[in-house]
Amino acid sequence: MEIPEDISKVGWYKYRAAPGSNGGSTILVSHRDGVGPEPGAFYKLETLQMGDEVFVSNNNYTIKYSISDIFLIKKSKLFKKSDLIFDDDGAPKLVMITCGGGYDFEKLSYKKNVIVIAKPLAISNTLGYTNKYKTSS
Repeated sequence: MEIPEDISKVGWYKYRAAPGSNGGSTILVSHRDGVGPEPGAFYKLETLQMGDEVFVSNNNYTIKYSISDIFLIKKSKLFKKSDLIFDDDGAPKLVMITCGGGYDFEKLSYKKNVIVIAKPLAISNTLGYTNKYKTSS
């Protein structure tokens, strides 16, 4: 999974579900920050709260999601969440990943990953049509 070099861009993991798919994980990755003073696209990802809404848009539609899970885990423990992150068969969900936690100045890297999972609420196309997702409990 490649993270875009441009810290203002968000990358989609093309080997998993596309945004708006009927099932599985849509995985988006981006930077928290970079070398300069500008924040990255996912700079505030770590500040989201359960129930907050996020939107994913392209030229054809916008999908509204509600945050359902938030994890801050050591990078070395990321594999323990792989079933949750890389789900192919389950209900549709958005998974957003960036760096977080404290910064390790020796390794020049953040010590942890922020993983935010959200469930789709509605999808709207460019003509204004809205379709509410059916979610199972």
